[in-house]
Amino acid sequence: MSQFAVAIISGYLIGSIPTAYIIVRLFTNQDIRLSGSGSVGAANTLKVTKSKFLGITVGVFDIVKGIAAFYLGMYAGANEFLVGAIAGVAAVAGHNYSIWLRFKGGRGLATAAGMLLPWIWPAPIIWLAIWGIGKKVTGNTHLSSIIAAGVLLVFIFVAKSEWLLALTSNIAHPAETRIAMFLLCGLIVIKHIDPVRKKSSGDM
Repeated sequence: MSQFAVAIISGYLIGSIPTAYIIVRLFTNQDIRLSGSGSVGAANTLKVTKSKFLGITVGVFDIVKGIAAFYLGMYAGANEFLVGAIAGVAAVAGHNYSIWLRFKGGRGLATAAGMLLPWIWPAPIIWLAIWGIGKKVTGNTHLSSIIAAGVLLVFIFVAKSEWLLALTSNIAHPAETRIAMFLLCGLIVIKHIDPVRKKSSGDM
């Protein structure tokens, strides 16, 4: 089996662990998919349980999933960045479309942040800053997420190669960084389009 196949399968399985579903079911006996926004993630855990502790716990575990998948991919690929990146992206896909929840899941933000931290740690900070501005201007959490992902992606594509090498501590070629970020932002945007559409049409 190729390194990329191992990275994709292992990353997906790590990401697909439904942290929020397990924790909410364990502590409240509720199915988080049937409550709040229905998203299986930290934000909806907080909304459903009203517990900051449980919300933070879910968020931390989801971040760890992204970190673990990235490093496992790097190990499988003999420290080849692109293999680690593919494993991290696969973890976000697993979180968003968990095989254990009939391909339902969260929106991937915490797991994506975890995947980014060991690779290009300023990216989550940039994303969060842009998200905060977008939220203040639009008042829409999901639209702000799309805007933040879009602006971050544009930055990565227009940034000079030496900047990207510095931001990634030289572990990734700029072309690899752009490919991985395109896939990652694409997964984030896809999961936020539907809530934006429903809110604009009055379905939410």
